[in-house]
Amino acid sequence: MNRLGDPPAWSIRCPWCQAPPGQRCTSPRGRRLAIDTHDARTTAHNARKDATP
Repeated sequence: MNRLGDPPAWSIRCPWCQAPPGQRCTSPRGRRLAIDTHDARTTAHNARKDATP
């Protein structure tokens, strides 16, 4: 799903802002963030990756 160069966490939906897979996280007002992704999305991605056998 991710294009080359996209952060790995973009492969899942952000649990904080609900940004869909493959899209950048947004602020509460819907603006794109200056950072790649919310910490919650990175944490969720790492938890999913660690849970995969």
